[in-house]
Amino acid sequence: MDDPETLDRAARAEKIIKDSVYLSSYEMVKAAIFAKIEASPVRDTEGREHLFKMLKALNDAKGCLEQAMQDGKFLLHLKEEKRRFSLFRK
Repeated sequence: MDDPETLDRAARAEKIIKDSVYLSSYEMVKAAIFAKIEASPVRDTEGREHLFKMLKALNDAKGCLEQAMQDGKFLLHLKEEKRRFSLFRK
């Protein structure tokens, strides 16, 4: 149940997610994509579709980091629950 690799990934993901450089970079890229969408001509549906895919990819990358962090928190929670319930078995 105690998977060291998952816990290590979770710790590294949390460090990245909370890093100010990552946060500002994420927000800058997101803002740039939205600015390009707003500046695109109405007839450029293909261009906006491409920008939408870029935004989706950006959010998916962030989601992967968040999921890695949550996986580690879940493992720690399971470990704590196992420890607590083992107290009742004695």
